[in-house]
Amino acid sequence: MDQLIFFVFTIVIVGISILVRTGITKSWAILETLPGLLAPRMIYAAFPIALFLLAILLIQFVYPDFRLYDDLPYFVATSIIVLWAVSIFYFMWFPPWWIKPAWIRRWETEYDYALPIFVEEARKLGRWTWEKQVWKAEGMASWIDGVFEKRGEDLDSLWLLYKLHRVHEQVIGQKTDHILTDPYYYVGKTIERPFPHHRRHENRVFTPEDWAALKPLIFEEG
Repeated sequence: MDQLIFFVFTIVIVGISILVRTGITKSWAILETLPGLLAPRMIYAAFPIALFLLAILLIQFVYPDFRLYDDLPYFVATSIIVLWAVSIFYFMWFPPWWIKPAWIRRWETEYDYALPIFVEEARKLGRWTWEKQVWKAEGMASWIDGVFEKRGEDLDSLWLLYKLHRVHEQVIGQKTDHILTDPYYYVGKTIERPFPHHRRHENRVFTPEDWAALKPLIFEEG
């Protein structure tokens, strides 16, 4: 009975990993969670858990009487458990690029600055309604176009803030949220980092107009 429960649990975890990695299910990325929880990144913990459980199943299939602490030195067995636990937390905090589904990778490279509004609009639509709408690539593209049409001004403001942070990184030499109050450090600077494809025709120079448009946002946040 215990082996059956373990087998079913393994299949469930492996199934979740496959559904997430292939992008068949997407709504986990927009879930609202309690303060302090790591979700939606918690879902990435399913991958090291699934690999560990599959390894146990394979070992038990080949060596039915295998017991971790009985058949391996104590130090080795403990090291395996510790490394497994560390990998779970690592995947939650710093999920490797290759483990993320393609649609998440596209969001993070093409629409990094727009993610807060994307998540906000998706939650307004409702988890399952949004899931159904963006299930296919065409649906996702159509939904993104709709968000840009509906929240264009907000997205433009976030884009200007994104440009400011990119210039700031060039000036300071490191990534930081502490923006200097003197526009002298930013205005007229050319942004070196490649722009997202949908913003490729934007002006790469941070202009006085950009700074003027951002001042209310900066004062509001600071």
